[in-house]
Parts: sequence; C-alpha cells; structure tokens
Amino acid sequence: MPQSSPHTDPSAAENGPELRAHPCLALAQQVAILGRQTKRILAASIDDGGLSDTQLLLLWVCADAGSHGIPQNQMASRLGLSTAQVSGHVERLSQDGLIVECANSGDRRRRLWTLPDAGRDRLDRAIRRLDPHASELEARFTEARLAELLRLLAGANQALQELLSDSRSTTTLRLFPATPPPNEAATCRGPAAADLRQGGA
Repeated sequence: MPQSSPHTDPSAAENGPELRAHPCLALAQQVAILGRQTKRILAASIDDGGLSDTQLLLLWVCADAGSHGIPQNQMASRLGLSTAQVSGHVERLSQDGLIVECANSGDRRRRLWTLPDAGRDRLDRAIRRLDPHASELEARFTEARLAELLRLLAGANQALQELLSDSRSTTTLRLFPATPPPNEAATCRGPAAADLRQGGA
C-alpha cells in the first residue's frame, strides 16, 4: 500500500501547504519561552526584597561596570530596553540607596551609576538564591557549552540590533558572528558577575 504524501494526503490539503522554517519566528519562540522561565527564576530569588526582575538586572549591570560607573543609556542598552523604560527603575533604585551617582571627570552632565555596599549586598543575596539554578545549568551543560550558548545569544542580539537600526539595508547579516560582541554577558567583568558564573564560589 503506497504511503501518503503531502500531495496525496487529504488532511494535508485541508490544513494548507506546509510552512517553511523561519529563523526569526523560531528564535522569537525560543527566546519567549526562555524569557518567561528565566523571569520566574529571578522572581523567586528576589521575593523578599521588593525588587522587580528589571531592577535586579540593573544592579547586575552596575556591578559588571565596576567602580567607574555606567550611564543610564548603556544600562538600558545592555538590557535591550530604551532609556525611558529604565529611567523609573533607576530613580527607584537611587531613592532606595541601591545605586549611587559617581563622579565623572570627563563630563559633569553625564551621570554615571555604580553600586554602593547596600546595592552589592542586595545583589549578593539574590545571587546566593540563584546558586541552585546555576548548579543545575552547570550539571546539564559543560562550561564550554554554556559559554557557547551565551556567545550565540549575544551574537543573535547583536545581529538583530543591527537589523533594527538599519531596516532598509540589503546586507545579509550573520546571525551568529564568529566572535562575541564586547561588553556582553559572556564577557562579564564585575565581581558579582564572576561570582554568578562560578556558582557563588
């Protein structure tokens, strides 16, 4: 008995032609799932502190920037948000004493933010709560595979940012560049970042 094919199977005809795989839709689907699951994990790590997941990530970004500080627009860029979207969070963190403005010898009009002891303590508490999840990831992925995953995600983000910034360009973008872009999660510099990558060791 001959096997049915998309051309002969009545159900296939009723459902319409088979859709081709689309990298943007496939990426959006996986990132949406990953984002929801990650937000649940972050929420569980800060349920006693009154912080949002965005505010926790802003503390992480400030710690990653080190003592030199980071301007608000770069904080927003590292989270894939607009400056307007993070301005309220920055103001709240500043009022709570979790981030402070540091001196900027280059331009007094440019405000740079860094972590005081209170902000670092709050971030460290959240990181300790995240340690079991970090251990689970390390059990499922080797260090090299996890670093590669972060590199690919950073590369995809970079490519999509370039696409959005110049939607009229006809240049074919490489979704996964050979080298990771600078200042991304895979190349964290701050002490808190190192603690999380090492499982709080």
